[in-house]
Amino acid sequence: MKLQLSVLVAAIALSTSAMASEEGSHHGGGHHGGFHNGNNSSTIDQTGYGNSADTNQMGYSNSTTQLQTGWRNDSEVMQRGRDNSADVTQNGWANRSNVYQRGYSNSTDVSQSGMHNKSSVTQSGRDHYARVNQTGMGHASDITQSGRHNVALVEQSGSLNDSVIVQKDESNYAKVTQSGTKQFSDIYQSGKDQVAITTQSGYGNDAIVVQEGMGDNYSSIGQTGYNDLADVYQGGYDNVSSVRQGTAAGLGMMNLSSNTATIVQQGYSNNSSVTQMGGANTANVYQY
Repeated sequence: MKLQLSVLVAAIALSTSAMASEEGSHHGGGHHGGFHNGNNSSTIDQTGYGNSADTNQMGYSNSTTQLQTGWRNDSEVMQRGRDNSADVTQNGWANRSNVYQRGYSNSTDVSQSGMHNKSSVTQSGRDHYARVNQTGMGHASDITQSGRHNVALVEQSGSLNDSVIVQKDESNYAKVTQSGTKQFSDIYQSGKDQVAITTQSGYGNDAIVVQEGMGDNYSSIGQTGYNDLADVYQGGYDNVSSVRQGTAAGLGMMNLSSNTATIVQQGYSNNSSVTQMGGANTANVYQY
C-alpha cells in the first residue's frame, strides 16, 4: 500500500511539474493572456469488452468526449492549449482513433463503426476542423493540419479505403468521399484558400492532389471505375482542374482496364477538364 501511494504521489507531482513547465514555455511562466491551466472536461462512456480510452489534456477549457461500444476499441486524445475539443464515437470491433491537438480552438469529430478502422488526426495552430466518418471494415484516415482555419472532411464506407490529408498555412479545404473497396486518396495543400474535393467509388481507384503556391487553386476528382488513376499538381494562383473517370456502357470487361489522367498547371488562371469513360484511356495536360 505504501509503495502504491508513493507511486501515485510521484505521478501527481510529475504531472504538476510538467504542466507548469509547458505553461511556462508557452507563456513566459505562470499566468498570461487571461487564462491558466484548468476548466478542462472529459467524458468517457464504454460498453462491451476490452475497450480502452485515454484522455490527456493540458491548458484551459479543453473538452473531450469518448463513447465506445463493442469489443477492443481504442481511443486516445491528447490536447494542449485552450478551447480545443475532441468527440470520438466508436462502435464495433477493434477500431482505433488517435487525436492530438495543440494550440487553440481546434475541433475534431470522429465516428467509426464496423471493424478494424483507423483514424489519426493531428492539428496544430488554431481554428482547424477535422471530421472523420468511417463505416465498414479496414478503412484508414490520416489528417494533419497546421497553420490556421483549415478544414478536412473524410467520409469512407465499404472496405479497405485509405485517405491521407495534409494541409498547411491558412484557410484550405479538403473533402474526401470514398465507397466501395480499396480506394486511395492523397491530398497535400499549402498556401491559402486551396480547395480539393475527391469522390471515388468502384474498386482500386487512386487520386493524388498537390496544390501549393499563392493560393485559390481548385481541384475536383470523381472516379467510379476500376483501378483508375488521377494525378493533379497545381502551383501558382487561381488554377482550376476537373477529372471524371469511370466505366462506359457496352464495353464489358474492357472497363476493367485503368484510365489515367495527369494534370500539371502552374502560373495563373489555368483551367483544365478531363472526362474519360471506359478503359485504357490516357490523358495528359501540362499548362504553364
